[in-house]
Amino acid sequence: TTDSIAAFLASGACREGDACTSLGSTLAIKMLSRTRLDNAQLGVYSHRFPDINNELWLIGGASNCGCKILRDLDYSVEEIESLSEQMNAEKSTNTNYYPLPLGFEYGERFPLDNPDQKCTVDITESNRMILLQGIFESIARIEAQGYATLNELGSIPQFPHRIFTSGGGSKNSKWTQIRKDMFRNRYTESNIEFTPAFHSEACIGAALLATDFSHQR
Repeated sequence: TTDSIAAFLASGACREGDACTSLGSTLAIKMLSRTRLDNAQLGVYSHRFPDINNELWLIGGASNCGCKILRDLDYSVEEIESLSEQMNAEKSTNTNYYPLPLGFEYGERFPLDNPDQKCTVDITESNRMILLQGIFESIARIEAQGYATLNELGSIPQFPHRIFTSGGGSKNSKWTQIRKDMFRNRYTESNIEFTPAFHSEACIGAALLATDFSHQR
């Protein structure tokens, strides 16, 4: 199993329309769908989910963007926490970055296949809070685009009902608010619930998978 699949199993997601976003070095999304999706060009693939009726597929993909850029820019956990407290999450920076790791030469794979994509983060920005918020907004935008791509490929339901979040970003209330606003703007007809994962450790999901997982639900 991959880390993102194990993270999904550990998150508490278990129903059709449940999703899990893993905010790690890269951004990975998974969702329970009634339809199987496979797209090699975008790196989208599916696994049969062990629900009681064996009706659901665990679909998803992974971006090359993620929290690696924060380490590249020497943000410490303490600095992120301090700057996040000062943020006005309701006021967008309008920076529209593409936050690939610095010096990354392999482009993007999901939600768009663009092998020539480069990191567009403005590393000359002197305001560390604005820079951080711009990165938060950009990762949130790519996350929302990721679920929209699954929709375009035929996911059922069309958008997630609940999004569980694993990784350190799940504990950042300002980033969560930014993500909520991003989804609200894209999915105007929806009321997506955001919640931290029940367990953030992928090893919990691996342990569940090693047991009779269907009876855990």
